[in-house]
Amino acid sequence: MLERDYGKASGLTAEERAARFPDGRYDGIEDWASLRDRVLSALIRSAGKFPSEDIIAVSHGSAINSVLAELSNHEIGTGKTRLKNACVNMLEYRDDLLSIVFCNKSADELVQPTSLEIADRRSGMEAMSDRYNADMP
Repeated sequence: MLERDYGKASGLTAEERAARFPDGRYDGIEDWASLRDRVLSALIRSAGKFPSEDIIAVSHGSAINSVLAELSNHEIGTGKTRLKNACVNMLEYRDDLLSIVFCNKSADELVQPTSLEIADRRSGMEAMSDRYNADMP
């Protein structure tokens, strides 16, 4: 899904934006309500089109936060949540309602290693440490 339209500031670097718009107000920027409505509409249309399927939607922070804010009654999202880079947010569409299952999870938070995997990592690290120490004078 497309990120928020930043109008005349779209595509500019932070330095260019600061020089052209010192007050931080960008001509033609998409307002929050339009952004939220556009993204929610796309999510609901997709869920309706594929009712028994899992759907992956990829977007940027402003678009994601606008949806999280709306669905959480503004407890999280725009102005409140700093999304982790490449985070995962899970929404559920059931009985014509879209709701948050979880949000702002990193890959590490989603994949919990088993005790066997942890033991394998430790033994691998110990072996690397032994090799490194053996090479030291």
